[in-house]
Amino acid sequence: MKSKPLTIISGATRGLGYAMAEHLARQGGHLITLNRQPVPELAALAQEHKTELTEVIVDLVDAAALEQAAEQIIKVAARRTQGLELPIDSQCRCGRAH
Repeated sequence: MKSKPLTIISGATRGLGYAMAEHLARQGGHLITLNRQPVPELAALAQEHKTELTEVIVDLVDAAALEQAAEQIIKVAARRTQGLELPIDSQCRCGRAH
């Protein structure tokens, strides 16, 4: 039996990341989002369309938190028989470097 496709999206709280997550939540499969806060609307949509949603709450500029998030994602992915389908990084840091 083929497992559901797995997609990882960062920045699914709003904007392009949310739009992509919303579209993929309607398609089914397994969606992992990396956000600074939960997205209740996305969770409801995923439940409605029987999409497995794993929300990883993390600030992507915090190295220690990012390492913990990576461990959480690895645990989720390790339970699967099919690999990662589509990683999407919608986080865009525009402006000058500090």
